[in-house]
Amino acid sequence: MWRTLVAPCTAAVLLAVAICLVVSEVGLFTAASATVDTVLVSLVPAVFLIGLALAQRLKTRRPEVYARFAEEPAPADLPDLSDLPDTATQTTTTTGAGAGARTAPAPAPAPEGEHPPCPLPTPSSPEPASAPSTPSAPKPVR
Repeated sequence: MWRTLVAPCTAAVLLAVAICLVVSEVGLFTAASATVDTVLVSLVPAVFLIGLALAQRLKTRRPEVYARFAEEPAPADLPDLSDLPDTATQTTTTTGAGAGARTAPAPAPAPEGEHPPCPLPTPSSPEPASAPSTPSAPKPVR
């Protein structure tokens, strides 16, 4: 009963009181003329009424679009990861190039339903994709 009756009614009453206080003292907020205050206060109900009119127009002219407003969004299609190579059979991956190459253990396979981790750097890109790509300063000659 609290979630369906008491809390919504209490919230409606408190919001109505807050709106009445703001409207009655709008001059304190704006420090403008009564005309400006009237225009500002009347904008909210005017926009509300325009929205109701547009919704009614949409309901009569395009009911299929109007009906979709209340629908739950479709679940996102996840990519099919079955065509990716199986990382469980790989034992090491090589990073770096040439004589300074080092080996690191292959990443563990992602659990079912999760995306695989970010790939390790490749010889063509020594930094991860998330690293900023700023040119390094030239080294001083001695």
